[in-house]
Amino acid sequence: RAPTMLPTVSPTQSPTQSPTVAPTTSPTQSPVEPSNVCACTPATYTFELDFTGDCATTTLAGTGNGAITETPACLIEKNGVEDVMNFVPVLVTSIQILELNKNLQVTGQLVINGAQSNGFRFDYSSVVNTPNLMDADLPRGLQVTLTGTNNLDQGITNTWAIIFDNTACGIVPVLAINDEIGWINIVDVTAPVDEYCP
Repeated sequence: RAPTMLPTVSPTQSPTQSPTVAPTTSPTQSPVEPSNVCACTPATYTFELDFTGDCATTTLAGTGNGAITETPACLIEKNGVEDVMNFVPVLVTSIQILELNKNLQVTGQLVINGAQSNGFRFDYSSVVNTPNLMDADLPRGLQVTLTGTNNLDQGITNTWAIIFDNTACGIVPVLAINDEIGWINIVDVTAPVDEYCP
């Protein structure tokens, strides 16, 4: 079954929220307990470009233990209007990582520009390395966009997104070494931060 793509989130998008009105509470009404929210995703990732990968070979540790409950979205497509038959890159010219919060708004990002070859490795440090985060700012998703060219210098892009279960407290790993999706392999991770993964 082909995965449904999530809406692409712009790194410059400003979160907008409508004001909410607090409900009226009667003197005898018990306060509502806040829901348990956590983030058991890795504190840091080392990614590796793998041009032999595609969306069909997705393997993620969290899909087998309940940490990832939604089907990951992954798409490889052409950039321009010309017909493209070969969707295997020979170079990646732009890498964008967006970490998404509880409301799927951007809470952390990394952009790497410049031509990179197969096997190029790069690190991403999660927002969970920041102490005293609000629950709403804990990571709930990871979206990666890789822009590159094939052997005919035609533009192609791989975009994928993974949504985590923020109530799956203590369930690890969410993402692990040897996980793969699209043109990316995960070759190293560090443990979740105890403050956010009880």
